[in-house]
Amino acid sequence: MADLISSLPVDETPLNHNEIHILQTLFKEDNRNDISRIFIELKDSVIGGILFALLSIPQIDELLSRIAPTTKHSPIIRIGLKTIIFIALYWIIINFALSRK
Repeated sequence: MADLISSLPVDETPLNHNEIHILQTLFKEDNRNDISRIFIELKDSVIGGILFALLSIPQIDELLSRIAPTTKHSPIIRIGLKTIIFIALYWIIINFALSRK
């Protein structure tokens, strides 16, 4: 079992230069915005997940089989075509739709 922080021994000796540098590195101003940066970076994963879900619905398979009849009998061609569509849509969304800040 671990000790409570309040029960740990403390001393009143001042911090040396190395300890001050470590504390300033850990708690610098740039680290305050880490949570917001995480959420900004999360948008790429969310966009990819939504595109994947949309391309996985059966209506997209039916649409692809009407546009390219070879995808009806070949799942490899269907997956390849969906991959190309995914890449194109992802690139368009990231570079154009979300570029306005």
